[in-house]
Amino acid sequence: MVEWVHPNHPPSEGNRWMQCAVIEAVAAPQIRRHFELPDEATEEQWAEAGRRLRDVSEGWHWCVGDWLVAGLDRWGESRYAAAERVTGLNYSTLRHYVCVARRFPQGQRHEASFSVHAEVAKLEREAAHEILAIAAKEGLSVRAVRLRVNRETRVEPEPAPAPPPGVSNEVRRPSTAPMLPGRAVRSYEARPLNEMGRAIVDDLKRRRQALGHSLQELDHLTGWGPGQAAHYEAHDRNPTLHALEEWCEALGVGLAVVQSPRAA
Repeated sequence: MVEWVHPNHPPSEGNRWMQCAVIEAVAAPQIRRHFELPDEATEEQWAEAGRRLRDVSEGWHWCVGDWLVAGLDRWGESRYAAAERVTGLNYSTLRHYVCVARRFPQGQRHEASFSVHAEVAKLEREAAHEILAIAAKEGLSVRAVRLRVNRETRVEPEPAPAPPPGVSNEVRRPSTAPMLPGRAVRSYEARPLNEMGRAIVDDLKRRRQALGHSLQELDHLTGWGPGQAAHYEAHDRNPTLHALEEWCEALGVGLAVVQSPRAA
């Protein structure tokens, strides 16, 4: 760790700020907002620069989480509003950082990324650390870890009860045939969701909020385009069955389509 002090004052007990290598890297007096590769740099030097940038990025998440935890513990929940002003991050993102930092305090963090720690945060302590150790050793991607977590938490759905006579359990799924671009797609997205569809979307929205994910993070986890999650949650657009499956996977739940008895 590097002890960072104000650049205009000599080191002393009175002007010590924080022991954090990331602050040394990003809070220097002259902040650089670009990267320059010297003409004489080798390929290995270029790769090493990328590794250092990765380390700074990873450390940033942890440091913001630890910084806000310290503020919350000392001055209370009002620090969220101050943190939003200081960092420019929204409440959901800050809360996410805090939850992961509290779940894995210093000394309990593995040589895996912050995002990997976030994926296993909902597991029991032993299971979480087991997956983290494997992820660190094998260099697992976030998606690979997410699949392991989903297997750990998956609960097999109970069979649906038999419907009354004349009523079907069939879930009608959107056509898998290729849709024409333009008008056909917009026409499908413009149809209002039925009551069941709205209920599913609202349940997924509440789960996302409970997990502390922002809409931007949901777009990233699912691979959707920017703003897609916001449209779905506002019921502006209809998610396809495939989109619902991606949504459920990102939040660690399963989606089951039950076959109608009449179709069996």
